[in-house]
Formats: sequence, C-alpha cells, structure tokens
Amino acid sequence: MKNLKVLAILVLSGTVLSSPVFSQKNVTQVNLFPGPLLGIYSIGQERVITDRMSIQTSFRFMPARSIGKFTQVEYEGEEYNPFSTSKLSALGNFTELRIYGKNKEALRGFYWGPYVHYTVYKVTSDPVYATFKDNNDVVYFADVKNIYKLTNIGAGLQIGVQKVFDSGFVIDWTILGIGFNQLGLSGSVLASNTSNNFDFRNYSADVDKATFGVEEFLPITKKVEPTSVELSIAQLGLHLKMGVAIGFGY
Repeated sequence: MKNLKVLAILVLSGTVLSSPVFSQKNVTQVNLFPGPLLGIYSIGQERVITDRMSIQTSFRFMPARSIGKFTQVEYEGEEYNPFSTSKLSALGNFTELRIYGKNKEALRGFYWGPYVHYTVYKVTSDPVYATFKDNNDVVYFADVKNIYKLTNIGAGLQIGVQKVFDSGFVIDWTILGIGFNQLGLSGSVLASNTSNNFDFRNYSADVDKATFGVEEFLPITKKVEPTSVELSIAQLGLHLKMGVAIGFGY
C-alpha cells in the first residue's frame, strides 16, 4: 500500500511538472496607453493559431464625450459653436496577425506582423437658429443642424514584445506600427423650421464663406441642396501605432 501511495505521488508530481506554465493559448488584455489618455478604450483577445503565430482582435470604443471647445466655426469673421453641448462617440476594431520569434512559442517574446484597423467617429450638433440674406436683401431663417461621420480605415506593419509571467499576467508593448489610412468624412448640414421659400442654393456664397476649421488640412467638397449641404472629405495619410496593454493568459 505504501508503495502505491509513493507511486501515486510520483505520477501526480510528474503530471504537474510536465504541464508547463506556458500552456496558455489565449490572452485577454486591455489597453493602458495611449488610448485612455485620448478617451478611447479597448479590449483585445489574442488566440494562438500555430506554434509561432497568433491572431489578435481588439474592440475599441469612445464613450460619448463633449467636444465643444474643439468646434468653433467661423462665419464672416464671427465665431460660434454649434457643438457646445453635443457629444462625440466612436467605435472601431484592430485585427493583427502576430508572428513570434523562433526561440519562443506564440504569445511570448518579440513579434511582428500586419494589422488592419477601422474606426468610425460620429457627432450630431444642436440646432442653431440662423438667418440668411439672398441677393435681393430678403432675410430668411432656419434651424440648422450638423451631422458628421468620420471613418478611418487602414493597414500597416508593427513590431512589439509580449511577456507572459508564471502567474499568467501579461504585459504587451507595441513598440511601433507604421501604415497608411484613408480618412473619409461624410455629413450634412440640415435646415428645418425654415421660413417660406428657404433654399440653401440661394445662399451658396454664404455657405462657401463658412469655415469648419479643417480646410487647411483636408479639402472639403460641398454639395448644396434646398434644405441641406452635403459635405465630403477623402484624404490618405500616415498611420502610427504604439501602446502598452496588460492582460491575462489562459
């Protein structure tokens, strides 16, 4: 009986010792930097697919936040703020293919690989009472509201390093990612509660005089309709990615 007990202890000990602490196939993590400093948070899930490769996908979101101080609009030398109490929110995703070094298995050590990302920002302004004067000096009025959606889509390559501790605690440092992204802005300036015969097309000069604070960097195309002005922007840019995240492997 004593021999059986000793044998059982040896078998159990061998089982524990033969089950390495590096048996994790998944990592769940949250971003610490720089996202929260910008009001953007993310939670990611990484899954091993081969001995040296994994796929990570991260859900990113920005809770609704005030953007009033960033949205001064100039019209004929005067500034006003149609977004003083409006909220900006965002949703997005980063998906990465990670290739780890030959000396260690997936999830551990230096990694590199491609990534793709997609983020949508959306904001709607409060209605602003506005007056307009046509070529015959006749004054018309309307409540004007702005609705914008900014999309940011792109791809790139990144390098980083990830440490998995014996406890399962994980630190992930994305050293640098470089890629390209396409910025696209679509939106409308909508008029409601208008006076009789109101038509934006009669005030195209007024519409052209209005600036939105980004024309210096992004060319805006404006299409004028009777009760709306459609805006669009398309701009290719450079994308940089870096950050620090913590999580747990299992």
